[in-house]
Order: sequence, then C-alpha cells, then structure tokens
Amino acid sequence: MDLLSQIRSECANLSVNKDYLGRYPLAETKSLFVPTRYGSLLVHLYRPHTKKDLLPTIVNFHGGAFIKGYRGQDIEFSHMMAYRSGSLYLDVDYKTAPEHPFPYTFEEGLDLLSYVESHAEDLGGSKDNLVLMGQSAGANLITGMTLTFLEEGRKLPTGLICCYPPCDLTGKLADKKGGIKDPRMIEVASFGIACYLPHGGTENPLISPLFASKDQLKGFPPVLIITAEHDILCDEALTFARHLAEAGTAVTAKTILGARHGFLPRRTEGHEEGEALILSYLRFLQNGQYTNPFPSVC
Repeated sequence: MDLLSQIRSECANLSVNKDYLGRYPLAETKSLFVPTRYGSLLVHLYRPHTKKDLLPTIVNFHGGAFIKGYRGQDIEFSHMMAYRSGSLYLDVDYKTAPEHPFPYTFEEGLDLLSYVESHAEDLGGSKDNLVLMGQSAGANLITGMTLTFLEEGRKLPTGLICCYPPCDLTGKLADKKGGIKDPRMIEVASFGIACYLPHGGTENPLISPLFASKDQLKGFPPVLIITAEHDILCDEALTFARHLAEAGTAVTAKTILGARHGFLPRRTEGHEEGEALILSYLRFLQNGQYTNPFPSVC
C-alpha cells in the first residue's frame, strides 16, 4: 500500500458517536451541491432549532494536510458547533490533493464563498454575519481566500477563526522550532504539502500567509487564532498573529496548554477550553459581546 492510500485508510471513517450527537440535536442536516468553476462542490449543512428567520452563518473548512477527506470527527464537530453557537453551519467537503492540487481547492472555495454570499438568505443564514472557520489546512485555505478578497476589493467576512493554522509552508517541517516532533505527523504533513504543491510556490502569500506584506494585510477582518502548545506549527501561527496586529487587525491569539495538533475535532486535551474560546469569540463577532473564558491565562 502506498503512503497516500495508507494515510487515507487510517482516517476514512464516517462512523459517528451517536451518544455524542444525541447531546446536540439539530433541526436539519442535509447535503448541498454548490456550483463552482470546476463543477459541483459538496457542502454539509447543519441547522439548529431556532425561531430566528436568519441565523449567523459559519462556513468551515476541515483539516487533513490537504489530502484527507471529510470524516466522522468532522460530523461530530459540526453538530456541536451548530447547536452551541446557534448558527447555520456549512462544512465544506472540499476536494483534496494530489488529485486536485493548488489552486483547485483554493479557487473552488472562493466560488463557494461567492455562492454563500449570494444565497445565504435562501438557506436561512445571514450574508452580513458570515464567519469563516478552519482547522489546520482549512485555516490555511480561509486565510489565503481572505487575502484574495482584500486584493480584489470583495466583501469581507465578519471574522475568521483559525485553529492551529500552517502559515509557512516553506522549508522542512522537521526543522521547525517548538512543539513536539511527532514523526508520523511530520511525515503526513510533509507528504500532504508536496501533494498540494507539486510545482512549488510555497512563498506565495496565498499559500504561506507569513510572507504577506503589511500592505497586503491591511484591512484584514478580526481574527481568532488558536494554537496548541505541543504543535510544531504553534510559533509560526503566533508570528502571523503579530504580523496581523502590526497591520492594524484586531487579533485574539491563544495557545492551549497541553494540546496537540488537531485537538478540537479529536476531542483530546484542551478541546473544551478551545470550544469555549471559539463560542465566546463568535458571540463577540455576532453581537459584540465578548467574554474571555480564561482571563488569567489569555
């Protein structure tokens, strides 16, 4: 079995914990097929029980080193987020590398966001209260997409929530400072980057936002950046947060102590703290009411 098949076989699991989903009952879940320049894109819609006509909208891009597809852990995370945030939650089942290298997934995502802006109200969501969220590779994607919106003068999202984002895809992952060097994580992530970028171009700010200039970052919407203490991507994400702040962006950055990469959908150490921070930040973005759930450490 080649490495790609091995990686995908390890995570190709759409089974869910029914007891966990039972804690977060929803009014509706369904699949949408959104038209893009490349054809249809599958998006999973999660709608909470509510009497509101238009809900705040969250568009999420899952993680997976650019090569892993939608998994059971993503379904569980989506249920929890839709229920606890009271938002229309759209989880993007984007196409992955190596079959679809950059810029395929990136441009597919841009088309999706244009569609959501035009059709949010038809789906029961607000186009004026739209938050982008992503984990790992997904956080990288939404950051680059927002840079594109800025460059093209398009309407910006209300804010971004970037969970353990890779911000510098240049160099070798094993050479990064900080975190715990997990050989398997480094192998998978390095392979994923090579699949996503077979022709190089890692210094492109749309791929490595750490290389974006201050001028390119000016006007960036509010951002929450969540990092994991034991993640080798932690330092570069915090450096990117500083770059955003220097460009005038309202940034909240928090390192979850004891956490490892991917801790949110996996529900490993630190996930409850991360969830509380995300929900508090969403309240701030949606109605201006931000309560720091961890004032002594944030």
